[in-house]
Amino acid sequence: MPTRSRRPLRLPPSAAPADLTKITVPTLVIHGDSDAIVPFEVSGHRTHAFIAGSELALIKDAPHGVTVSRKEEWNRRVLAFLAK
Repeated sequence: MPTRSRRPLRLPPSAAPADLTKITVPTLVIHGDSDAIVPFEVSGHRTHAFIAGSELALIKDAPHGVTVSRKEEWNRRVLAFLAK
C-alpha cells in the first residue's frame, strides 16, 4: 500500500481564485492553526484576505479535518456566525 506524503501543500500567490474577491455575502472562514496538510498561511489566511469583510475563526491546535477533530468548537463558531 502506498504511503501518503505528509508535506504541506504549497501554492503560489497567483493560485488564489479571482472569484473570491467577488463574494459579497457574509462569510466565515474557519481553519485550524496546526493544519500540516493545507497550512493556514496558504489557505485560510489567503481566503480571508481575498473575501472583503469575511470573518476569520482560527482554531487553536486544530489539525487538518477540523470539522471532525474539533467538531464542537467548529459547530459553536458556525452557529454563532449564523446567529448574527
